[in-house]
Amino acid sequence: MHRTSKPTCDITVINKLSFYSMYSTKGIETVATITELRSKTSELVEHAKGIEHGILIQKNNDPYAVLISYELYIELLKLKDTKAKAKKK
Repeated sequence: MHRTSKPTCDITVINKLSFYSMYSTKGIETVATITELRSKTSELVEHAKGIEHGILIQKNNDPYAVLISYELYIELLKLKDTKAKAKKK
């Protein structure tokens, strides 16, 4: 793993090939630890608003949660609703 410096947030950007061997992230390229989330919540939320896939939050080096923008959350809810309606037919 390597770090990148962004003007608003210092977060971990991962090498996809080595990371996929641990667990699948479905396209997420940004990773933060629980500790980083605690200390940099505002910066991480701002970063999540500006990226397409969200931020993977790790706890003890395991996937724990994903921080996504509100817009992406609404899109996912609509997709879930569309799929549920399609199953009923």
